[in-house]
Amino acid sequence: MGFLFSWLFGLNVAVVLALSVLINNPWTMVPVYAAGHAVGDRLFSFCGIDSMQWNPYWIVRINTLIIKKTGMAGLSLPAFLIGGNLLGFAISGILYPVLRRFLARN
Repeated sequence: MGFLFSWLFGLNVAVVLALSVLINNPWTMVPVYAAGHAVGDRLFSFCGIDSMQWNPYWIVRINTLIIKKTGMAGLSLPAFLIGGNLLGFAISGILYPVLRRFLARN
């Protein structure tokens, strides 16, 4: 994806790959994934849709295991996928003009 976006937008491949490594590391993965799931879950609840009914069978089995081990419930694959993508598009739409202006100066 880094190579594709570099080619599509005429960006420096090394910079794109370096930024993707700095952003996607173990310290930020859990908060980023949790925020994406929360956005998707709120979007589904705002629209009055129960995202849990759209879970595939293997997610239902994982939810059962998580509930058994931790007592936490509510992992939804559709909420995670949609929320993560919406959050990514929103953040990139906000940061693109800022980064473009910053990188154009250098």
